Amino acid sequence: MKKVIFILILLGGLTVGGSYQVGKVIEAELPTILTRVAELGQMQISITSYKRDIFRSSVRSEIVLASISGSREQIFLKHEIWHGPFPFGQRSNGAWQFKPLSALVETTIDQDNPPSGLIGKLLELCPELYQSIEVTRFDFAGNGAARFDVPGFKKTLDTAENSFHIDWQGITGNAAIDKSMRDIKGEVLIPYAKISNQQGFIALEESRTNYKIYEERGLLLGQVTADATSIETGSGRNRTVLKDLQFRNAAKLNDDLASYSIALGIESLQTGSATYGPAGLEVDFVSLDAKAILGVQRKLQTIQSEVKELTEQEIANRVFKIYAEALPDLMKKTPEIKLNYLNLTGPDGEFWSKGNILFENRLNKPIGDINSFLGTIRAKGESQISKALLKSVLAQTIKGQISPARTAGQLGDINDDQFNAMAAGAAAEQLANMETGGLLVAMGDKYHVDFTYKNRQAVLNGKPLQ
Repeated sequence: MKKVIFILILLGGLTVGGSYQVGKVIEAELPTILTRVAELGQMQISITSYKRDIFRSSVRSEIVLASISGSREQIFLKHEIWHGPFPFGQRSNGAWQFKPLSALVETTIDQDNPPSGLIGKLLELCPELYQSIEVTRFDFAGNGAARFDVPGFKKTLDTAENSFHIDWQGITGNAAIDKSMRDIKGEVLIPYAKISNQQGFIALEESRTNYKIYEERGLLLGQVTADATSIETGSGRNRTVLKDLQFRNAAKLNDDLASYSIALGIESLQTGSATYGPAGLEVDFVSLDAKAILGVQRKLQTIQSEVKELTEQEIANRVFKIYAEALPDLMKKTPEIKLNYLNLTGPDGEFWSKGNILFENRLNKPIGDINSFLGTIRAKGESQISKALLKSVLAQTIKGQISPARTAGQLGDINDDQFNAMAAGAAAEQLANMETGGLLVAMGDKYHVDFTYKNRQAVLNGKPLQ
């Protein structure tokens, strides 16, 4: 009996001591981890409070970043950390944790500190998003596995300008993280989302994104793939349905050169009574100077570290200056943009295009104005499209442009046949003008276009453009 009691005391001591020690290690290492996350996400992260107990720690952090629009986004997070070897206690869902691990971290948005910027406005309109949660497990080696869940909801949002109906089925995702925070892979799933108002709607059905991101010599590289079963938009009598969207993006490094590729494909696109597809696009950006890209990346990170002290205009000016100053170095290895293919099949024929743009600045001359930049460009391309397909595409475009006038009764009392004939007539007139002006070259039942650009001179179908 004494041995049993001794063993229980020993195990209890080891558990308490182990949890306490792991808690100390986590507190010491967390700033380094957050710094690494900040570098990956191009943001600023700081710990605002840290309370450590034997089995559990409560941490608050702040994230600041510049949005695409240039405004400052600020969000506050709460982290509940259960220490290994056994994270005693209950998680927010009421489940007890006994699995041996180094730590388990639950992250939620801090409702006591509302975010600012666009994120703050979004959470103000949709407080359900405060229930978003991320759970990350770290093993004894320091590797992690995370899962996050953004809840879904159905509601109507009334703004000063409009009323929006939202049917959102949430987001789920998972990620595997190595201990160095330099290799991350995972998946994100959006089952369904629809936003509608009096003007129209947009709906997304089952979007799935897979990613593998890693760092090599300071550059973020890897692959991202995204697929969507369908995307549908509608306005008035118009409906557009895109089926089976596929997106691929990759970045890799070869010696001192970086390259990026983008590919996009769809199975079909139905607009009005016409159906197009399959269609595809593939573009490569090659021979980019890796050192110059890394320099730009680090300078942008510097802006993020100072974003709280900068105005939106100062942020925009700094970003522009960074790219302008880096332009000569970015082009000194003669980078190239390759349009490998752009093709579309329609009910009235096919379209294809290919070409490339080369930037030559081997002497690394200063590029101080737009004229100097244009002098570095060498480009060529060719396209071909059936006459019937081009006329059909133009007619559909014109119908979309004049549809509001028809709805408002400005075109008079016309039926669908008359409306279609009006659009087809306008399309035929545009094509005739383009042929006369030399923008299109007729070759049987197709149009062909050749384009070159060199020494600041553009040539279209053999004719210099003035």
